[in-house]
Amino acid sequence: MNAIRNDFAIWGKRTNGTGKEIPIHLRYAIDVKPQIYYSILEKKLFISNTYSFTDSQGRITTGPYDWRELIYQMAKDNLNK
Repeated sequence: MNAIRNDFAIWGKRTNGTGKEIPIHLRYAIDVKPQIYYSILEKKLFISNTYSFTDSQGRITTGPYDWRELIYQMAKDNLNK
């Protein structure tokens, strides 16, 4: 997981209006890291370890998941709409 970074380069192809494939390059950076995500497929709340909250007994706690896990869950949900 630590090898995954905040800046992504994506290479691929798309088809134009005439049916010809055109090579494309997309560069994407995550500006704000997600802190909380509810997965539709997993039916589970994912809380990032960068997010602090107070539990029912007054203890300050952080979530168990790395922010990249939340992005992974978002992608899984998006693929299986």
